[in-house]
Amino acid sequence: MRLHPSWACLALALVACSKTLAPPAPTASYTDAVVREAVPSTLAMPVQVSVSYLEKTLGALIPQPLYNDNSLDDNGGDNLMLRVDLRQPMRLAAKGNTLDVKLPLKVWAKAGYRVDKFGLTLGKYEETTFELDAGFLTTVNLMPDYKLRLNTQANGYQWIKKPTISLAGVEIPITPIIERILDQQQGPIAKIVDQELTKYLDLRDQATKLWRLVQEPMLVNEQYRAWLSLTPKTLYAGQLQAANGVLTMPLGLAVVASTSLGAKPAPAPIPNAPNLTMSGLPPQGFAVNLVTKIPWAEARRLALAQLSGQVFEFEGGRKIQVTDLELYGQGKDMVIGASLTGSLDGKIYLRGTPVFEPQNERVALAGADFDLQTSNKLAKAAAWALHGKLQRKMQPYLAFSVADQLKEGRALVRKNLVQNSLRPDVKLAGTLDTLAPSGIFVTPGGLEVDVRASGKIGVRVQ
Repeated sequence: MRLHPSWACLALALVACSKTLAPPAPTASYTDAVVREAVPSTLAMPVQVSVSYLEKTLGALIPQPLYNDNSLDDNGGDNLMLRVDLRQPMRLAAKGNTLDVKLPLKVWAKAGYRVDKFGLTLGKYEETTFELDAGFLTTVNLMPDYKLRLNTQANGYQWIKKPTISLAGVEIPITPIIERILDQQQGPIAKIVDQELTKYLDLRDQATKLWRLVQEPMLVNEQYRAWLSLTPKTLYAGQLQAANGVLTMPLGLAVVASTSLGAKPAPAPIPNAPNLTMSGLPPQGFAVNLVTKIPWAEARRLALAQLSGQVFEFEGGRKIQVTDLELYGQGKDMVIGASLTGSLDGKIYLRGTPVFEPQNERVALAGADFDLQTSNKLAKAAAWALHGKLQRKMQPYLAFSVADQLKEGRALVRKNLVQNSLRPDVKLAGTLDTLAPSGIFVTPGGLEVDVRASGKIGVRVQ
């Protein structure tokens, strides 16, 4: 059978225009471990005590009465009885690392004279009550071993109502006597204030609890079983601060934060918190790496969806379509095996470095070029596809959006890191400043995008 001349020309043209390629595939290879940068974070952990609560707590520990002399015959027969009580609850004011303690006192006194002569005892006594405020100043300094160094000193009296006793029209000067007795009692009272403040502000116990608490992994996404783990490194501390009726002991915890998927990771708690670093608090910020995974199968699906129906045209009327893709890794690069049909049949292999494009929040391929074996084959069979022509046409379609993952990541960070409670008396509070990819890694399972969330965060302890 003889072909019509026009059909023969068409067949010859097709043979001449269509080339078949089958270069060997580049070998898949991956590093043994993906190394992520350990990103330091600082959690501000102010231990706070309200002044009013401290007033109530310490006031209940002040002994009642503060002083009681119920004998006229003691102290060398001084003919004086004296009782000192709190007339109102203790008042406490704070500024910086100094506490101003006021004890509102009520004093009852009985004084007079007694004469024993000729077997007779003659005497006359009068009672009086008066009021004064006794003052104390307490300085508080925190030591690296968590101990508080307190120094409480007497700060004088303020008479509200001075004592007077008059016998037979003669005023008995008992004020100096009472002041001397009160002076003697201020030392024991100051000691009580020091002892009870030290007990109440037990920071070693608080710090150890926090040191262990932050190491408990937190579930940040139930659907993907994503966990946030914090590994504490250093405890920082500043000195006592007072403002708006609240005493604050600034603590800061330096941690390394990481995320993981799957079963809840087992923490490796350090039994006791280390000594405090007193060199000042570091900036109160956090930086957490959240991993966004793009499995190879998903990357292939996304790329094929973009390439579907695309016809790449070249000079001379040549046309190429991509019918299938194979994606995998080689070192830090991504390899794309593209099955072609049209003016070029068969398979070609490109490789390039995955990068993040912040303007459209997607992972793209930078520096895409043909594998060496593919390039050699194209030079012989289809030089018209070389010199950046084919890869430039394909490259815009080899990109994968992570906008949805970033949107979800922002919501997760705000919910779990910025506005959350570790327990009823330990609350997280802060702001999310940025959320941006910090690195892209090629793994056997696909592309992994590390997204770094950063901002300011505090752990508020009540």
